[in-house]
Amino acid sequence: MNTVDGRKKNTGRKKIDIKKVEKQSNKLVTFSKRKQGLFQKATELCALCDVNIAMIMSSPADKLFAFGQPDTDTVLNNYINGTTEFEDEKSNSSIYEAYNREYEEAVKRLELEKKKLVETEKSARVSNRGEWWNDSIDDMNREQLEQFMVAIYEFRKKLAEKEHEHFWIIAGAGFASNQMFLFGQIDMQIKLVAGDSAGTVLAFYLTSDQPNRDEIDLEFLGNVSGQPYILQTNIYADGFDNREERIQLWFDPTKDFHTYSVLWNLHQIVFMVDTIPIRVYKNHADKGVAFPRRQPMSLKATLWNGDSWATRGGQDKIDWKNGPFIASFRNYKIDACVWKGNPRFCRASNSNNWWNQYNFSSLTSIQRRWFKWVRKYHLIYDYCQDNERFQSNLPRECSLEDDCLFGFFLSKFGFL
Repeated sequence: MNTVDGRKKNTGRKKIDIKKVEKQSNKLVTFSKRKQGLFQKATELCALCDVNIAMIMSSPADKLFAFGQPDTDTVLNNYINGTTEFEDEKSNSSIYEAYNREYEEAVKRLELEKKKLVETEKSARVSNRGEWWNDSIDDMNREQLEQFMVAIYEFRKKLAEKEHEHFWIIAGAGFASNQMFLFGQIDMQIKLVAGDSAGTVLAFYLTSDQPNRDEIDLEFLGNVSGQPYILQTNIYADGFDNREERIQLWFDPTKDFHTYSVLWNLHQIVFMVDTIPIRVYKNHADKGVAFPRRQPMSLKATLWNGDSWATRGGQDKIDWKNGPFIASFRNYKIDACVWKGNPRFCRASNSNNWWNQYNFSSLTSIQRRWFKWVRKYHLIYDYCQDNERFQSNLPRECSLEDDCLFGFFLSKFGFL
C-alpha cells in the first residue's frame, strides 16, 4: 500500500455503475434518497428557469409520489388540453399569499393572547395577595386555618338561616399521631369549646382502629351556656365497650388550659385531670375480664357533631349560629413505648418502661384520697351502678374492682 508521510493514499471519487439494485431493502433505501434529490433538483430548476414541472413516480413498494409547480393537476391539465398558458397560476399564487397572510395574522394574535394571559396571571397574584383561601390548606399557618374555619361556619350559618329549607350538617375536625404505642402515659393540655357548645363532642383518645378494637376514650360533652361540662370516659377491649362513666368537671374548662392524662400499663388504666385520678380500670384478664393489652394504639383528637346523644340525651342540638366551635390543644407529652412490632419490648418492666413497674400498679395514698373525692362529689354516672341497663347482670369487672365496690357502697348508703 502506497503511503505518503504514513497516511493512506486517497484514490479519489469513483464512478458508481448505474445498474438495477437487486436487494429489496437496498432498493427502498436507494429510492428514498434519490427521490428527495430529484425533487430538490426540480425545485431548483423551477426557481432558476421559471418553468412549470409535474412529476409522478411509483415506488418499489407501489406507492405514488408526485411533485408539481405550481401544482401537478394544473401542469397535467395544460398538457392534456394542449395549452401553454397557466391560467390558474396567478390565482393559486394569490391563494398561497392569502394563506400566508392569515397565518401571519394568527401568529400575531396568538402572541398577543399570550401576553394578555401573562398580565392576567400577574394581576391575579397581586390582587390575591393575602387572600389565604386561594392557597393550599397544607400551606396555611394556624391563624389562617382559624380564619378558614370561621369562613366555613359563617357559610353554614347563612345556609341554616334560610327559611323553608332543611340541611343535615355534618362537621368535624381532628388530628392523629403518626406512631402507635403499647403502654405509657399521654398528657395533653386542652381548652374546651366556649359558650353554647351543646351537641358538640371533643374526643381525646387512644385507638387501635381494628374490628375488635381496643380504645381508651375521654369525651367532653358540650353543654348550654352556664351549665358544667361533662367528661365521659369509656374503654373498649376486644371490640366491646359499654363501660361509660361520667363526671362533671369542678372548674370551667373553657377559661384556661387544663391537663388531661391517661396512664396505661400492664396493671391498670388511670384517667387523670390535672394529675387528679378520676377513674381506674384494673387489669383482671386473669379472671376473664377483657383488658387492652395486646393491640398498639395511636393517639387521636376529634371535634364533631354528636347532638343525637351528647347533651341531655340528644334533647339539646347544635346551634350553628354559635359557630365556629373551636377547641385548643398545646404542650402534649407522650411518654410511651413506640410500637415496633414486638410486644415483648413494651411489656418489659425496666427504667425505660417505668409505667410497668410495680409502683404504678395502684394509686398512691394521696391519689386515692383525691379519687374518692371525685367519686363522691362529681361522679354522675357509673355503668357498674346501672342495674336497669344491664338487667341486674352487671359486667364481671364491677364485682372485682376495688374502686367500683367503693362506688357501690357510696351509692348504697346514700352518698351518691
